[in-house]
Amino acid sequence: MERRPSKLLKQWLNVLNIENVVKIQERLHPVAEALFNVERVTVQAELQHELATLTLKKKEMEDDYYTLDNGYIFEGKLSEDGQKQGPARVTWFDNASHVNARVSLSGYFHKDLLVGTVIRRTPVESKCESKTNKVELYFCKRGVRHGVYASWTGEHLSTYGVYLNGLKSGFWWTGIEGGSYFCHNHQVQDNQQVGAFIYPDLYTSLVGEFDNNCAISKVKAATVENVSIDKFGVMRPIFEDEVGIIDTYCGETDAILAKVSICSQPLLADPFESRYVEVRSSSIPNAGEGLFAKENIPAGRLLAFFNGCIALPNEDHLDQSDWDYAIGYRGESMLNIPRECRSTNVYRATLGHKICHSFQPNAIYSYAYHPRFAKILRSAVSIKDINAGEEITCDYKYSLHKAPKWYINSLREYLKDNSNLSEEGIGITLKHVDLAQSLKRDVING
Repeated sequence: MERRPSKLLKQWLNVLNIENVVKIQERLHPVAEALFNVERVTVQAELQHELATLTLKKKEMEDDYYTLDNGYIFEGKLSEDGQKQGPARVTWFDNASHVNARVSLSGYFHKDLLVGTVIRRTPVESKCESKTNKVELYFCKRGVRHGVYASWTGEHLSTYGVYLNGLKSGFWWTGIEGGSYFCHNHQVQDNQQVGAFIYPDLYTSLVGEFDNNCAISKVKAATVENVSIDKFGVMRPIFEDEVGIIDTYCGETDAILAKVSICSQPLLADPFESRYVEVRSSSIPNAGEGLFAKENIPAGRLLAFFNGCIALPNEDHLDQSDWDYAIGYRGESMLNIPRECRSTNVYRATLGHKICHSFQPNAIYSYAYHPRFAKILRSAVSIKDINAGEEITCDYKYSLHKAPKWYINSLREYLKDNSNLSEEGIGITLKHVDLAQSLKRDVING
């Protein structure tokens, strides 16, 4: 059931594209104009955009195309006294970026200073998309940011808020990998800030103290019960403490996350998972426990997180049975649920490891950030509508050379029931699949 405040937040976030943000700034221009105070523009604010007063030292020049000594390329016009004037485009290499690709900025210069709408594009890498663009849209007054700011990574909103006199001000939204959001008033003290992590349902939340990287310091579960809109048109959720949940969630330490323990509060359930899923005996024969939907869940919704201890498959102290509850993570590393943590009587901080396998799944594995663990975890996302009471399944997609016997038998039964292949044909198919996977591994490993 989608609640009205959550529906309003969803509608508002969905309309925040480039075209609409420009329209929002146009409507808010009188408000922003009244708040501009050149005496309050600090040196720090002026330096927030390195191109605000960029001096053109011509290395090469031809028809409004200037190559600068620092590698910047300026495409635009100069006034008679040599100042940048009119619409222009500036490009340069961002050496700090892992992608190390060319960044572009388009805007309007007046007497050497950026004014009005500015669009900046930066190539970036993400976990789910190998390479995409981060697009920033903001507005300048006399060379400093003053007005609405928004950024997108691919098609996803990354950041939304307001700058005043070159500095962040008021309420800000940050999109988090996995479909969640972090929102807060921009006031940071001692590297701590009071804010809220809102899960993808835009209802379930964690409210309290976070560090600058959106990692939990100390929070409580809450829900979005209403919304308000400030004078800049930024929507603000109004929270109430989650009924029946009085526990305080604390952040995990790097030492705990390594190999000492799976987490510091293993029996403290995640409020989002508690709302939508539950562990019961699987409907799949001999599968043990499974994960079930507690209410109707639409396609494309985050279902559960998969936390675990980070380990490598070749670690000597682990045997094959130690990997029954493991999932690929980064490179060759795995997120593994240790044997002693596989029961929900011992560990239930995340429940993604309880999802059973199916060759006709209703969910897929993905990635999602969780502030409690201060990192991106594996997750499960629905790929079709799931009814209340229905078991959630994913395709484990094991490589056949290391797949357990039950998986091979299950694949044989699936092919037998869903194809016209004979037993001999199924055997040949499995050999071909194994060979193809082997060749793929050889290519990847060089």
